[in-house]
Amino acid sequence: MKRPSFILFVTCAALFCKGAESWCFQEMTHRTALDWHPADGRHCEISIDSAILSRLAKQTVPPEANAIRFSAQTPDGEQAVPAAVSGRNGSTLHLRFTLPERTQKATLYFGGKGKAGGKAAPAPALVSDARKPEGWKPVLGTWTIRAEGKALYFHTPTVNSAAVCKDFPLPAGTEPGSPAVLEFAFRSLSKLPWNFSLAVSQLDEHGKPLPSSVTDPRWSSMFAAGPREVVNRAAGRLDPRARTLRVFLRTYTSPAKLDHYGKPLAEKRQGEAEFLLTDLQIRSGTVLRFPGRNPAQFTAGIDGGKAYHLNGKHAPFFNANPPCVWSEGVKNLTAQTEYHWSKGDGTFEAWIKPEFTAEDKENTIIEAYQNFRKTLLNLVYRPTGKQFHLTIRDFREKTVSLTANAELPAKKWSHIAVCWSGKNGIALFLNGKKIAANADFHFAPAELERAKRCDDIMPDNISLGIAARPVRNIPTAMRPSELLKGALDKVRISTRARYTADFTPNRNLRCDESTCAFFDYENSFDGTHGTGDRFIAGSLISYDSPLADVMTTERRENGTVRTETVRVIPEEIVPENHPHNTLPTCNYPQMPTVQDFHAAREPRKRTFSLRSGETARFTIPENVYMDSLTISCPPDGKPLAGPILLNSGDLDVRSYGDLADTMFPAGEKLSDAERTIRMFAFMYRASDYFMSHQPRMTEQNTLGGAEYDGLRQLISYCGFECGPLNNLTMNMFIYLLRLPASMTAGNFHSFEQVFFDGRWRLFDLSAQTYFPSRRQNDAASLEEIEEDPALLSRFKFLGSSHFYRLRAREYSRWGLQPQPRRVYTLNPGESFRICWQNNGIYNDLQRGTHQAVERLKSVGRDVTAETGVRQFRKNDLIRQVDRPFPHYASGFLTFDGKVSAANPAFQQVTDKTFVYRVDLPYPIVAASCRAEGTGLVYEISYDKGKTWRKLPVSGNGTCDLTLEVRARHSYLLRVTGSRNGIFHSVTNVQMNPRVLSGALRRGENALTLKSDTPGKALVTYTFRANTGKTIRLGNVLSWGAIPGEEKQMIPLNPEERWEISAENLSPDARLETTDGLHAERNGNTIRVSATDPAARIGGLTIRDGNAVKQIAVAVVPGSRWVPAEKMRAESGAELLPPDATRTMPVLKSKKSNVKVVYPFAPIRAGKYMVFHIGRNPLNPGLSVLIRRDENGKAGMPLLRKTNNAAEFYKVESLLWRFRWDYPIQGVYPYEMMRPLEFPACDSMAVRYRCPDLEIAGMLLLPADNPDFLSEFRKYCCGFNYQPLKFRRSERTLQ
Repeated sequence: MKRPSFILFVTCAALFCKGAESWCFQEMTHRTALDWHPADGRHCEISIDSAILSRLAKQTVPPEANAIRFSAQTPDGEQAVPAAVSGRNGSTLHLRFTLPERTQKATLYFGGKGKAGGKAAPAPALVSDARKPEGWKPVLGTWTIRAEGKALYFHTPTVNSAAVCKDFPLPAGTEPGSPAVLEFAFRSLSKLPWNFSLAVSQLDEHGKPLPSSVTDPRWSSMFAAGPREVVNRAAGRLDPRARTLRVFLRTYTSPAKLDHYGKPLAEKRQGEAEFLLTDLQIRSGTVLRFPGRNPAQFTAGIDGGKAYHLNGKHAPFFNANPPCVWSEGVKNLTAQTEYHWSKGDGTFEAWIKPEFTAEDKENTIIEAYQNFRKTLLNLVYRPTGKQFHLTIRDFREKTVSLTANAELPAKKWSHIAVCWSGKNGIALFLNGKKIAANADFHFAPAELERAKRCDDIMPDNISLGIAARPVRNIPTAMRPSELLKGALDKVRISTRARYTADFTPNRNLRCDESTCAFFDYENSFDGTHGTGDRFIAGSLISYDSPLADVMTTERRENGTVRTETVRVIPEEIVPENHPHNTLPTCNYPQMPTVQDFHAAREPRKRTFSLRSGETARFTIPENVYMDSLTISCPPDGKPLAGPILLNSGDLDVRSYGDLADTMFPAGEKLSDAERTIRMFAFMYRASDYFMSHQPRMTEQNTLGGAEYDGLRQLISYCGFECGPLNNLTMNMFIYLLRLPASMTAGNFHSFEQVFFDGRWRLFDLSAQTYFPSRRQNDAASLEEIEEDPALLSRFKFLGSSHFYRLRAREYSRWGLQPQPRRVYTLNPGESFRICWQNNGIYNDLQRGTHQAVERLKSVGRDVTAETGVRQFRKNDLIRQVDRPFPHYASGFLTFDGKVSAANPAFQQVTDKTFVYRVDLPYPIVAASCRAEGTGLVYEISYDKGKTWRKLPVSGNGTCDLTLEVRARHSYLLRVTGSRNGIFHSVTNVQMNPRVLSGALRRGENALTLKSDTPGKALVTYTFRANTGKTIRLGNVLSWGAIPGEEKQMIPLNPEERWEISAENLSPDARLETTDGLHAERNGNTIRVSATDPAARIGGLTIRDGNAVKQIAVAVVPGSRWVPAEKMRAESGAELLPPDATRTMPVLKSKKSNVKVVYPFAPIRAGKYMVFHIGRNPLNPGLSVLIRRDENGKAGMPLLRKTNNAAEFYKVESLLWRFRWDYPIQGVYPYEMMRPLEFPACDSMAVRYRCPDLEIAGMLLLPADNPDFLSEFRKYCCGFNYQPLKFRRSERTLQ
């Protein structure tokens, strides 16, 4: 933001210009009409992008005041209008001017260069002396307020919330209800982020607060992130009843005083809220649009003015709730004067000039809708039958419908009215004639005074010319037949039933005291009402731009004026702003190929030593597939605090500051927009939507949440839902980019905005995108989306109801996540092993609080007591729920050596006892320890040794911990008894594989060891590399989503043998199996059998020279495998062999609703799980792709597009890969496996419900072994669950 230290004035060469053909400014080459209407008033503000002027002029127009002029056309001629510059952001200049009385038209001149001089007429100031300390009063907390030069200094040491306010009586002569502009600037003096909130309340003549603020406080509230001055402007409006403005300044600071690197501040004062208020103005004025509104939205009206043009591409809608509801969280407003819909008797009326097409079957005239109560009033017209249909629901949920046979003439103005009342019932009028009525329906009014939430009573979506459904969930395109076409004028909604008998319609309807909503569409889609604040914020569903993307300009050259039409806004989103170009489109962009499944890879190991700050460099010529990285502290070494290994280009996730340093290297010059996109792209790659509610046991042994836990959330989990994902993103904007940001509530959704270049931008990590604005070159703000929600759908379908003005919501002043360094310390003899795969052990605990308690009670088991956590809220509970993350990594902290008092890993070391401390930034999921000796007692402490809990010990003397440590980050382990000093310990943690650093890669590797203390570490890598050898296996199931994590498996019924065909095996190739399996080779055939029939997942390893290939063997007693070759399908499906995209034969549907029969060996009656392996078509258009066929009727869903119980919510629709799926039951997100009842039978019939569905096979498993079903599901659906890659001790920790 460039902020002038003085006011620069735009002046005119000529003060007055006579004649219609005059050219007011001889030095200017171009002019264009401004989008100004007399109803906008004389005092105007406008932001002009010089890039648009340059397109209009077809030459460079600098963003300078002397390159722009304004004029006003009055009955006396064209008059020059001076303008003042109030600020500049890049190429955008912010100006304000006052038009003379009787102005009829306002014009912008540009394309030249004039002289400075003169003075603009000032807009009426609504506040004065705002930057004087007198009058500012503390409301909450302790404050220091004083003048510092032209600024006002504020400081509060108050932790959490603090506030001050000052009252400003409105000047005499202030126009009631006039538009206003808030402009403010402040500069934070604190070293830490804190929340700044500015709100302008309004008081009536009695000093009573009015419901809504002057401007939306969401746009003037933010987390201050750094020393850069923040300058912002917001448009608003005075309430006609207002006599005094009360300005509130609120702050919120976190009690945690940690710097950006997670270290304590040297002085507490450095983290307190301290700032300079460098500007605060509230003045009368209308903010004009530039470019202006799309003229296609308006047409000739009924009374000679304008009307809304319904062209089949756009339609208006609005909310019956006032701004204080959907921007300030007011839920208990009861006065009719504030609402835009009647809470009792009422009338809807409008003038309509329709145009019908042959495709129009049913046209909505109005639908009033409430999110919970659904349709409250719906009036449609069916042109083919010349019939009206009216439905009304009263406030006691009684519904009545009317049908009227009457013609609504095309291309003629007609008046339509609907009346409802408790006394006279309901009536429908066309051109003053009653065409339908029901006098027996006595409309029951709303009893807002008795409602828990008034915002859940009144309609929140009143759509005109369009149904409510597409407004709530905007499709990417709409058929013109879904929108009413023609013209709409004089829409009026009243608080009484105006008509009981036939009448003569008034062509000049106006707003009166009985009017709760009125729209005359005179160059605006905003409305008014007869009482209250007299303003209604309108919105549009617009499939053409609401902006005038094409503008008309006049060019003066050699005394001749030429008119040109120029496109000033690109037709398409510019490539550098399109999310498809700037962001990842999927976190799994590269699926394993057929060659990957055939590849045999060589296991490799590399070990070297590094001191802190040293770099190891080497080259690997082949593709690298990571297995593990181990950092070890030598037994004779010194403790190594905060170790991390970074390859070139890796990000350091130990703190916000380290992340910023590695994401934005010193010397790199990027704009705020470029930095924002880079950071958001990182967040996209680091996470996916997977609603889950893992607990976190705090260091005080209380129950917390893994969500909303800042960097710990980032490094441990790669998926949560909208709130945690977006809260973390907001903190990244604040701490990494040092840009102001805010957490903003949606409707059953939350997201964040970031502020730079004088404008808010909305980013939504849950939706994995930002939304390009109608300007096409930047991201839209929430304010823009609320007015124009259809811009959400331009490249991605999204429910607009999450964003537009709906129910009570407000700005959140909370959500800041200051974070200590997320590091661990390696003590002598300790090592930390990071595995890019997981061992199947994860934080399977779910935390139930508030509304989630009842839903959670239906799944899993209550383990609250077993965890040892100290509950602190009545309804809190913890349940163990079998719902693993699709993708996570495993880590292991290991000690294997001698106990020593000299080793900081141990405390309280004596001959009979010692204490071992574990403190990790990642969630612990299991642990195992064993001290050599006899008669040992193991105890655990969660409160730093104040209390101890005795632990069970197994027969071999090992202490295995699961629920005792799960979801914790630290604990103390005390061992007491006879011992010989040798101690073995392994602690298993869950990690986010998407932010792991230190991975090896093909080509040059430069590995640097960083740590918070100097020291030496031993580094060990295990990985796999391609050998060039392939081993082609037939009759093996293959699937996967990550190259290097391909999965191949055979489902083995222990009563049978399984034959695998193998090509390219040398005669010396060796076969190895896990316990209870046997494999033998005969030429190119490998036969696998089970010597132990117990259900489990074992493995077959093929070693051929230095090449290794592993195949999982699922031993499944009583199972039935039906491959594609055995399926019987009616016409409409075909059997296809393996090809360049698949390793297995498949049955592929060629049309929808294909019946397929799966034959199998006879089974007994009972419950079975049904698993399919197949490949979905991209964008199938259905959520359920296979259903059980039950005597010709659609039965249980067997295969879905996405399995919410096992897969990322938004990933699978983007992937074209083979995957497993199974039936589920329950309520999201706690959907569990659903076994199906089978009679004694030898087949099952199903329906393939879409074309291009490829199924490789179906596996039927008895449902009598839930533990194995869980393990099987985990292996089949987990992206990187690879149990065969882990040592037995690491697989059995659970």
